[in-house]
Amino acid sequence: MKYAGCRTSPAQEAKPITAKELIEFEEKRRRERMFRSKEGRVKRPIRRMKMA
Repeated sequence: MKYAGCRTSPAQEAKPITAKELIEFEEKRRRERMFRSKEGRVKRPIRRMKMA
């Protein structure tokens, strides 16, 4: 299972985060979401066709 944002380990997830970290984390998530919405819709059907 992938943890939210770039935090991959449960140990890091357990640490209390500061306001600055929260803002950076939200920006990363927003960029990831934008990237996925643009790239994902184009690439996913192509990948399925290649695999099939």
